[in-house]
Amino acid sequence: MSNPKLISPMLDGFVMGDPISDNNGVRCCPAMKSDSDERYIVKIVSNPATQQRLDALLLTGAYPDKESAKEYFKQQAEDILNECNILQKLSEQEGFIPFINHQIIEMDDGEVGYEVYLLASYKRTLLRQFVKKPLTHLGAVNLGLDICSALSVARRAGYLYIDLTPSNIYIQNDNEYKIGDIGFVRIDSLKYASVPDKYRSQYTAPEITDAFACPNATIDVYALGLILYQVYNGGSLPFSGTIAPAEKFPAPEYADYEMSEIILKACDPDPAYRWQDPVEMGQALVSYMQRNGANDTPIIPPASPLLDETEEETIERVGEVELDSVASSEVLDVVSDNIEIEESNELEDENAANPVETDNDPCVEDEIETESVNDEIVYSEDENGNLSFLSDEDETTQEISGDEIEYEEVTEEVSRMMAQIDEFAEHPVPEPVVVPEEIEIPIPEPIVEDDIEEESAAENSEDNSEQDLSDANNSEDASNNVDSQASDAEDTQENSDTPNDDSNADESADQTAPKKKKTLRNIIIILLAIGLVAVAICFYKFFYIQRINDMTLSGHEDTLAVYVDTSADESKLSVTCADTYGNKIVGNVVNGEVLFTNLIPGTQYKVTVSIDGFHKLEGKIEETYYTPKQINVVQLDAITGAEDGSVIVKFTIEGSYSEEWEITYATSGEPAKSQKFTGNQIVLNGLTIGKEYELTLRPVNQLYLTDAKTIIHKASKRVAAENLAVVSCKNGQLTISWDTPTDATPEGWSLVCYNDSGYREVAQTTNNTYTFDNIDASQIYVVEVTAMGHSIVRSISMAENSITVDQIHAETTTNGAINLAWQSSAPVPNGGWTIHYTITNTELTGIATSNTNELIIHDAIPGQTYVIDISATDGTPVITESVTITTEQASGFQCAYSGYTVNADDIQFAMCKTPNKSNWNKSDLTDSSYTTTFSADDKAAFIITPNVYCGISDETITALYVICDQEGTPISYSSEQFTWNSLWANSYGKLSLHQLPDAAGEYSIMVYFNGDLVNSQQFTISI
Repeated sequence: MSNPKLISPMLDGFVMGDPISDNNGVRCCPAMKSDSDERYIVKIVSNPATQQRLDALLLTGAYPDKESAKEYFKQQAEDILNECNILQKLSEQEGFIPFINHQIIEMDDGEVGYEVYLLASYKRTLLRQFVKKPLTHLGAVNLGLDICSALSVARRAGYLYIDLTPSNIYIQNDNEYKIGDIGFVRIDSLKYASVPDKYRSQYTAPEITDAFACPNATIDVYALGLILYQVYNGGSLPFSGTIAPAEKFPAPEYADYEMSEIILKACDPDPAYRWQDPVEMGQALVSYMQRNGANDTPIIPPASPLLDETEEETIERVGEVELDSVASSEVLDVVSDNIEIEESNELEDENAANPVETDNDPCVEDEIETESVNDEIVYSEDENGNLSFLSDEDETTQEISGDEIEYEEVTEEVSRMMAQIDEFAEHPVPEPVVVPEEIEIPIPEPIVEDDIEEESAAENSEDNSEQDLSDANNSEDASNNVDSQASDAEDTQENSDTPNDDSNADESADQTAPKKKKTLRNIIIILLAIGLVAVAICFYKFFYIQRINDMTLSGHEDTLAVYVDTSADESKLSVTCADTYGNKIVGNVVNGEVLFTNLIPGTQYKVTVSIDGFHKLEGKIEETYYTPKQINVVQLDAITGAEDGSVIVKFTIEGSYSEEWEITYATSGEPAKSQKFTGNQIVLNGLTIGKEYELTLRPVNQLYLTDAKTIIHKASKRVAAENLAVVSCKNGQLTISWDTPTDATPEGWSLVCYNDSGYREVAQTTNNTYTFDNIDASQIYVVEVTAMGHSIVRSISMAENSITVDQIHAETTTNGAINLAWQSSAPVPNGGWTIHYTITNTELTGIATSNTNELIIHDAIPGQTYVIDISATDGTPVITESVTITTEQASGFQCAYSGYTVNADDIQFAMCKTPNKSNWNKSDLTDSSYTTTFSADDKAAFIITPNVYCGISDETITALYVICDQEGTPISYSSEQFTWNSLWANSYGKLSLHQLPDAAGEYSIMVYFNGDLVNSQQFTISI
């Protein structure tokens, strides 16, 4: 299986953790949006679950090669999306919750198959409810009613839900229960369906023993009955193991008699004795409520809270919920590892803050361990973008949208994982403490070194000045306090002196000089303090504070240029570019610029300016930049459309997807034009035929387009194959032919031959015929022919079990007939052959049959072109080509018997109306009967009389009567056969015409004997 990845566009802007369950090709990963605290689950379904399954299919011969198996796995992936669409439609009614999004991708890393990514919001499941606390009596009845309603909705839509488990039932606000995962089968196809392994669980009815067992219409009721049994049985099923036994169960421990009857009827091992429809079961629950009522008291007393359990007890309780063993062990191992890490970190932090001796205090250790074990586990993202488990100090302080999260449940399906994922939270690392450099400020020497009081005052003043260099007011206050103390001391000294005491007067005189020195000292201290304050202000303003006036960003899909406007020393400035996963790039500012390369398209970057040394930056020091998303145009094609001067532009892409595109097309002498469109193709019309156009493709939004965005196309007339036909299909070869239009010649032809059994062959040729090999005549094939660079497709199909008729030979005989002979790839079909022939430039057709591979057309009209087709009388498909032959023009009448010759002039033809009687003769005619004007209802005949003696012969004569219009085009014909002797039985002959034209006008009739013209007569049809 491929590693989980943030596929585009479904997971653009998401952060995703490592899988927290992996079973039978289904993995579940926690996820959240990088700009939100909403929680999600990404379910990844692999088809095949393992590459070993692919190897097994190939070894058993189920599929001949990997490409065939790949198509099978693709169909499986599409079936999953079809179920997602069913879930979406059902959610529009009630009782179901859909997935947010879904997407199919092809496996990478050399693996064959496809993966389906399903995105769902985090929701609390019924399975988690079992672990947390028991349902109330009212909640249990509501559960049964809600699920009965949902199952009924699915049935009304024509589907049976076959994967009902507590992990697929989600609890929403006000204790509303809904189904939120796939697992549907059409009710009308139950007898042909099966229950796949991924949909079989402890809640599957016992008659479904394996994947080959056909489901029945009560397995959803059985699953609901087991769920309610578990609710009323303290969270436990009435059996152990993974398969429900085919036996009756005892009554649930905490259900009353009536509720037990409802549940046990649903769980009956015989489908015939179960509730036959969820509606029946729902009505029984409603009746139960009306008779007994229900309250919000728990069905059983609540269990002890998890905070009072040890780590081993917690893990044991998780096991009681019958979780997937592999997934459970993985999660519990990760939880345990992170608990130890958190214990160590918390203990170090606590010791650092409160230096208390805890090494030898077992009570402290136990307390820390207990708190860590019972902390609720949440997800966190480190600086590298990896997700891990952390433990909060207090479960009650963690409040997020939705219900509080617990991790006692882990299962194999994504819907079973939706109750396990907690909030992803970023934990910003505090900036390191900056220790200021020592500042040396010169202090002047004291004026009187031996005066202790002066030294003390100076030291106090110096201390006050050093206490806060940046606060001038504090320094001034300190100076004023010193002056005040000095003044008070002088006043005290003066008050203590006695004016009349001479000795004291001498002492006062001796002290006058020190007092003046002391005053001067105070002034110096004040000036010194003011100077220090000024120095501090200047230091703070001009040295410590450095300002970034402006920072501008300019970049592309993989580069970013940062421009910094500042008066600070560039040698101390650096710029950090960090993505949302914690990856960082640091660059130094040179000439006000930093260039970052090798960035990832479609990624958010945080750009921050920092400075070295004892400084603080102000101004615009932080910006966010989004590199454009990358679109790789894998292929860009332009072909002539269905109209002259049109072009169809089609393309395929990889990477991100643009909702809107723009195509620009330009040629010399014409202004450039552009059109916006959606999808993966566009038709441009009105191009000048013969000119070359440069077509440029680009996305409308801020996306980065890589290769194949420009193509050159020459506008031309549309070209399509004409008269496409199957020439033959025999000896495993299928030959087709077609004609090229007279006004255009393409570079070549592209051909595709395929059938429903997987045969597909693609070819190119510059000829107008092509032969495909490895053809099975018992199957149906379709051949498509397209001119290179054009879009019009011509197709023809070859039916199954077709017979090829070829090598058709046609020739005219001396007596005016057409002889046909042919060969076939199969014996003569039942009923023989049917031969259709038409006369070109006329509306005349004919039909004949033959039980052999040859035929003689006796009534062929001389001087006409015939098109002949051969088909099977019983409808068997025949592959053949039409044959065309032109009969010879008649050159007069010549008798077939030697020794007797007559000419056309030796026979007199008289046209007459046929008497209205069956056996008429010449004596039935009157003078008015002989005419050349007829009405449409009349019948006509010829009385023929020889002027010379005619010989005697029993040879058969074919008489052909052809009626032509004024232009000489045949419009009808008829024929008859007789012997030469029977024609002259009464010294004259009579020839009856079968039908005259219906429309009034001038016509002519030609009479042929054995293909030679005997007579031509003009006649008229009147109204």
